[in-house]
Amino acid sequence: MCRNTIGVFQAYVKEHQLKDYSESTIGWIFGIYAFLAFLCSIQIGPLFDVRGPKMLILAGSILICASMFLLGLCTRKSCQTQLTLNSSNLGQNTGISFWFSAS
Repeated sequence: MCRNTIGVFQAYVKEHQLKDYSESTIGWIFGIYAFLAFLCSIQIGPLFDVRGPKMLILAGSILICASMFLLGLCTRKSCQTQLTLNSSNLGQNTGISFWFSAS
């Protein structure tokens, strides 16, 4: 999930997976995602200086793809937890940080 598509994902999740939850509850998931994506970018800068962009882009692509595939395993009962922990905030934040710090 790129940084400029957070709102699209939030609207889709609100309409489909988490339609029983309020907008403010769902907003926390994507707010934490945006915060951690920018926070992780600060940590990736020195790694970019030492290693260059190739490995960062490769690692970021793998993490983002794996997070999207794991998002497909989200069930109705575990969707909010799955979105918060797995796809939105752990794998994708690191992957997005690798991508945008390297470009």
